[in-house]
Amino acid sequence: MNRYEATIALWGIFALLATLTIIFAGANVVALGILGFAAVIATLAINDNPSEKASKVEKLKNEDRDSFNAMMNLLDEDDRAELRQRLKVRLMNQIEQGRTDGEITSLEALLAEDRQQQRK
Repeated sequence: MNRYEATIALWGIFALLATLTIIFAGANVVALGILGFAAVIATLAINDNPSEKASKVEKLKNEDRDSFNAMMNLLDEDDRAELRQRLKVRLMNQIEQGRTDGEITSLEALLAEDRQQQRK
């Protein structure tokens, strides 16, 4: 049974229970409200599919990755080397200016450690 069939079955059961409530309880508004609320919550639970959401997110990530790869393929080796150099300069400027986050700070520590090892 798929989600849509389950939703139809659920609302069919709700209609049957609502009819029985009207017949036997004399149109008890509280009971009908509780049944309706339960049916809405159950419908939301049936139609909430986390695996479907996860697959949509993964699909968007793949599209972003493909777009990035397509842009990188347009660059030749000289352009890539220039881009790498610009990124290095930008990171070093951020480190020197104190605009760092945890990752850049750890990068700064690694670079300092590497400089010390080169001196030895």
